[in-house]
Amino acid sequence: MDRHAQVDEGFAFGALIPLAETGLCWLESKDPAFADFELRSGEDVVASLRFSDPAGLLAVGESADGAWTLTDEGMVRPRIRVQSLADEATLAVYKSRLPGMPGTVEFFDGRKLCWRRLGFCAAAYRFEDAEGRPVVVVRFQCSRSWLFGPRVTKGSVEIELHTYGLAELTPLLLLGWYLTVLQQNSVRFLILPHRSC
Repeated sequence: MDRHAQVDEGFAFGALIPLAETGLCWLESKDPAFADFELRSGEDVVASLRFSDPAGLLAVGESADGAWTLTDEGMVRPRIRVQSLADEATLAVYKSRLPGMPGTVEFFDGRKLCWRRLGFCAAAYRFEDAEGRPVVVVRFQCSRSWLFGPRVTKGSVEIELHTYGLAELTPLLLLGWYLTVLQQNSVRFLILPHRSC
């Protein structure tokens, strides 16, 4: 994956710069291992997310911008830590009161984003800023198996233009898909009314 231009803040967007026009799509890779996904822009792979175990307790996300681990540290109350693979520094922590309910991502500098499902039946989630403005929207599709039931296999990502200056954009895209897969594929998903963060 090649690196593209740098913005004024010095953040390498890699292949993410042109994606407002071309779009992003998560696809399950052809690897037979459990839940390996590729984030694509057309034919180009711009990031990947590989789950290390069927329970989804650990995943590794990679892109031209770096590599991160996503670790589920919660049992009853979801708590997911996003760390740099290079130096193990914590970038953000996602917390939710209950599985399948809205949660909050808090960055190391104190900034927060809310993660919520769009509507009761909509197959979509989004991150919102403190003012309720969308930052990233993830729409997903499930395939059905006669043995295991519905399972997320692909989805699209919409990045709001005002968020291209967000230094944590790539790990945020990885976290959004990680949460989508966990909340839809595992026993953690509960059909409950959604409350605010």
